[in-house]
Amino acid sequence: MVAKIITGGQSGVDRAATDFAIESGIPYGGFVPLGGWAEDYPNPPGVIADYPEFVETTSSRPLLRTFFNIQHSGAVLIIRRDGDTSFGTDVTYDFASMEKASHVVSPDSPAAAESIDMFLDSFPDDIVLCVGGPRESESPGIYAVTLTILRSTSLAASRPSERQPTLF
Repeated sequence: MVAKIITGGQSGVDRAATDFAIESGIPYGGFVPLGGWAEDYPNPPGVIADYPEFVETTSSRPLLRTFFNIQHSGAVLIIRRDGDTSFGTDVTYDFASMEKASHVVSPDSPAAAESIDMFLDSFPDDIVLCVGGPRESESPGIYAVTLTILRSTSLAASRPSERQPTLF
């Protein structure tokens, strides 16, 4: 269903989607700020130390990685709670809605997994999906609820036995 999941490597939604991809056998990757910076990996090599498929941008500014990840995807899924305040998530939505098919879902919705499945059903099996949303400090507990929702989607059931990583 999805050939690859890419994120910006940040704590929260990004990391939940990355960990979900790993446990499901779906290749992961994406661009991260210079030094691999994430709020819980502030020092180089940052998040790349534990997630080597991420690629550093030439800038420490997170907006560049956001732009690159959207550009290298076929569709964008944003997971955020109603009322969450997140500048980065707002920018992701703004960039994505201008260029890509995008979908926003609240993990608190009882139909969140079904909504994600309906969105993904409209794409070919080889799509690169960019997943984004607030970091953990902006929405405490968002990692856990995102992981739970993704595990409830058809992506979890598709667990391919042998997938080969795809390049950007």
